[in-house]
Amino acid sequence: MPKGIWTPGNMWKSLVCKDVGVINTNWTLKCLRNTSVWIFGDSNARMTYDTILELTKCNKTEGGYPFRGTCTKPETGLTINVFCHEGPAYTYSQRNENYTGIPSFIQKLPKNQKHILIIQYYLHYTASHLAVLSLRMKSLRAAIEKLLEENPNVLIGLRGPHIASLYYNYNHAIGGDPLGPQYIHIIRERFKGLEDKVVFLDLWEMSIGIENFDYHPPQYVNREMFEFLLSFQCQ
Repeated sequence: MPKGIWTPGNMWKSLVCKDVGVINTNWTLKCLRNTSVWIFGDSNARMTYDTILELTKCNKTEGGYPFRGTCTKPETGLTINVFCHEGPAYTYSQRNENYTGIPSFIQKLPKNQKHILIIQYYLHYTASHLAVLSLRMKSLRAAIEKLLEENPNVLIGLRGPHIASLYYNYNHAIGGDPLGPQYIHIIRERFKGLEDKVVFLDLWEMSIGIENFDYHPPQYVNREMFEFLLSFQCQ
């Protein structure tokens, strides 16, 4: 049975979690006061970043994806950041920036600040063996456990895979939707026991619900995903 449904107004209604009501810019800025948001992933991470900028009305930006983009709202103490994940990612910027990956990066986050992390590994990894994802999740878990021990003011969302059928129909043996359930299984297994501290963002069911076909689900999916995560931060 699905864990949620889409309303006619493109709002995701979870069937297992309490709805915090309408989330607008003022509510979001109050929730994110003195918080750093960190988004890691591929071009879908960039779209999530753009969605959060729109929701928070943040326009003081610098840098840019694929390596790093940052937007700040000094009056609220909010900083929003986006980074690409480590290889395999098929981008040149990692080599130029001496980027060693998400696990090593998050271990360097300031320990006396509030952080929200959204982490995604999917489409760029589907051309690699499943063992690559498994090893990444192992390293990521170790880094997250250390971060949570040192800083309790951290909320972490792991973004799961999403349906992208029509854009992968040329070679399902390498990647695409058949690997999605495998990715979900690996992520859940690697983070077993941390479910109360790490939120699994189930884009699989969200994207099935709208019959998504593109690499990039619509922006309203990113918004609903982020608002769902915020519901764990602020009530």
